[in-house]
Amino acid sequence: MISLVVHILTRERPELFRRCLTTVLRDLPGTGRVRVVVNGVGDPSRAVLATVGDPRVSWIEVPREDRVSARNRAFDHGAEDLIVFLDDDCEVPPGYFARILRAFTAEPELAALGGPNLTPPDNTRFQKLSGALMASWFCAPMVRSRYVAKPQAHATERNLILCNLVVRRSALREHRFVSGMPGNEENLFLFDWQRAGARLAYDPELAVWHHRRASPRGFAKQMFGYGRGRATQTLHAPRSLHPAFLVPSLAVATTVFALCGLVPMRTLAILTVSHLAIGLLAAATTQGLRALGLGAALASAPATLVVHAAYGLGFAAELVHKLPRLLINSSQGRFAMMRPRASESP
Repeated sequence: MISLVVHILTRERPELFRRCLTTVLRDLPGTGRVRVVVNGVGDPSRAVLATVGDPRVSWIEVPREDRVSARNRAFDHGAEDLIVFLDDDCEVPPGYFARILRAFTAEPELAALGGPNLTPPDNTRFQKLSGALMASWFCAPMVRSRYVAKPQAHATERNLILCNLVVRRSALREHRFVSGMPGNEENLFLFDWQRAGARLAYDPELAVWHHRRASPRGFAKQMFGYGRGRATQTLHAPRSLHPAFLVPSLAVATTVFALCGLVPMRTLAILTVSHLAIGLLAAATTQGLRALGLGAALASAPATLVVHAAYGLGFAAELVHKLPRLLINSSQGRFAMMRPRASESP
């Protein structure tokens, strides 16, 4: 029988973590295990774990480290066949793990499986709006399948996401999340893994409930981080970039040029009005946005503008930060290869 372990990384979200762990243990098969990494000494999540008497749960507390290093700990220990990655702000529905086991039993060659993350019904109106935005064909066209439970023709890094991802340990070989990634670590991981021949699958029925950011500031910060992650992924694997990911940064650049007088302000005004108009059209044709009512639909147009601006700024900022260093290192490497060795004549 296939065995599995649920890997949960938690940090400073004790109540959400409590809900996550409760739903996991409620659905976990008897042979399943849960391994928790508490990222930060003295983190309040320790109090939650102290009340859990289930022998299937084990946990470690580590000094605060970057998210990628903490998640890579899932590969270092254990012998379970499957590793199920869940975020500490996710909840699993009944039958979740049974569906995973059926899928991997039916397909021995399956390396990774994932599904959508949906907004919980008890989230606030703003959280529901942000979740609906991520399912919009205009706000998030390249990754919207992560947020809607609809069949997809292919499984790729654009519709699989780390808050709801299962990997087969025996198929991993040396694959790990790349250290130093500010985000998109699973995107780069899955892109490289698939190119190496791994079989990925997307199941629209394998959904989790994922609590959204509670405030506009938190949501915008998350989008900024997504932009940074995509830029870093692009530097590592340029072929993973679709031109659509560049559009928000080009729009940000146009805004900066307009403010500096290098682009007519009229051009900026036309682009802004066009963006808002398309945002309203997307609200009228996106089921999740329509369901929230007229107020949310009207708010979604400027909210989409904020999402694209934050994402574009994050992408551009990361390129500006890392690209020069990458070019310098690359040129130094070429220079070192050109220099004569000590045993060679000058």
